Amino acid sequence: MMMYKQVKFLKAIVVFLTLQAMQCSVSAQVTIGSDISSPNAAIVNIQTQVDSNPAQGGITSQKGGLLLSRVRLVNVESLEPFISGGGTNVQKAAHKGMNVYHIGGNGIDAGQYVWDGVRWLHLLTDIPAAPISTVHTLDLMMDVMSVHARYDATENGILLPFGDFNVKRNRYEIAVEEDGSYAFSFRLYGAMLVPVNLVSYPLSYGVFYINVMRYNPTKNIDEVVDVAEINISMNPANGLLHYGSSTYSVTMGCTASRGDVITFRWCHLLDPSYNPAYTEPISFKLQSLPGQINAARTSLIYWKL
Repeated sequence: MMMYKQVKFLKAIVVFLTLQAMQCSVSAQVTIGSDISSPNAAIVNIQTQVDSNPAQGGITSQKGGLLLSRVRLVNVESLEPFISGGGTNVQKAAHKGMNVYHIGGNGIDAGQYVWDGVRWLHLLTDIPAAPISTVHTLDLMMDVMSVHARYDATENGILLPFGDFNVKRNRYEIAVEEDGSYAFSFRLYGAMLVPVNLVSYPLSYGVFYINVMRYNPTKNIDEVVDVAEINISMNPANGLLHYGSSTYSVTMGCTASRGDVITFRWCHLLDPSYNPAYTEPISFKLQSLPGQINAARTSLIYWKL
């Protein structure tokens, strides 16, 4: 008799668990807070009352909302403190879309964050006031003659002496002070220098390039982040070896992080295959005249966007 009761009890448990499993498989959409059906597209719905205005999306609760876990993140690129060591790439990818509320600390602003698979993204509810960008004005520190080089290859062209002189790298450069996007507006002032054999040749313009370069410390090279082509007009000058000074302006940009090093390179195109007369370079000499109070100088204005 005792054995019969035990078997009957076990059968009842099996039936109960089967019904529960069937109910779970059918109820793919769940409402927390009431037994009201979830909207068609919602797997999980938090709702304590009938929608006050279904056509417009009205009030569905006056008792509360979703309270995220309050945590203290360790690093914006780490899943700590949840996973020791920050997590493997597979673990990081598996947690895409996870939301938490960071209470502040470790150099990370307090607020709601979502994990995108690589880093924590801060979800801002208010648009912060745009800061007033500091405008930096720099003069070219010395005259620079353009050199023949391909514009699209690393380390090509001649460095323009803008910024502070770095003794270690023996050059002028700009060290970025804040993360963000930057605009660089150049005023290129100088004269075209033409070889003797081209003085009487009917050229209409010369092709020049200016590159914005960002230093890559891992590879120990400057990498092109923006490039502009400048076609400088050439008017015959009665056999002179140079033409009168002229001015050209161009604005370029790049994104950079605090501590990045930015430099600029200047070069011109020389392509004998395009025209046999182009056997010698047509150069453009940028004139510095630092401290000049008028516009007759090459200068740079840059600012954070």
